[in-house]
Amino acid sequence: MGDLSLGKIGGNQTHQTEPPVRRENVRDNSGAGGQWTERPAHSRTPSVGPMITEKIGSYSLFVQGFRDANVPDSERVLRELRGSFQGIDLQLLRADRVAGKEHLVFSARNAVDSFQSSYRRAKHLSMEFLLFASGEHQIIEAIKLLGVTASSKELALVGLSETSLDASLLSNRAMESVRGTPDDTVLQIKTKKKVEDLKRAYNIPDKELNASKMPSEEDNSVLKRLIIERSALLALEN
Repeated sequence: MGDLSLGKIGGNQTHQTEPPVRRENVRDNSGAGGQWTERPAHSRTPSVGPMITEKIGSYSLFVQGFRDANVPDSERVLRELRGSFQGIDLQLLRADRVAGKEHLVFSARNAVDSFQSSYRRAKHLSMEFLLFASGEHQIIEAIKLLGVTASSKELALVGLSETSLDASLLSNRAMESVRGTPDDTVLQIKTKKKVEDLKRAYNIPDKELNASKMPSEEDNSVLKRLIIERSALLALEN
């Protein structure tokens, strides 16, 4: 398993072709009431899907999926991004272990709440987020579940920042670093294979899946709920 670099940028911590659009301040233009805000990424290279942003308290959340990525060293990729952006906590995850963008935003909310309390689990917000996204208590287990390896082709970049940041610039720089195509559909549960992979990764047996299913509910929907519940249960322990 490849190393997953963690920590807040700017410190000495250890561990589709889109038409041009005006750059916007995420702090001033975030969606109200928990709505997603999506802005096309500026690039000469065709891209699929704008970066997703949302406000979580004093933080802005940034999410971008990538396909066809080539990341032999995820630590180096995040180190490159640290050199370009200040004041943002970044995390790079395996998108095949992500149960939709809702999985990421709920994990981010729980992580921010925990990190700002006296019950924080990690030294850095990026690590706090990783724990909640994985539903694990131990950092090593969280990295095993969500850490990017050299064979990972579908990725999710997640950022949390209390300062203003150009989402388009972040998306474009990340695209160059991971050498992939922006595509948020990799976050979704669209195939039977991903359903089975997520069940194995998060240890959700068919018995639990079927018992939790509401009338006419699809497997991908109930699976997403169960994975998000793991994050919620971790938050209840605070």
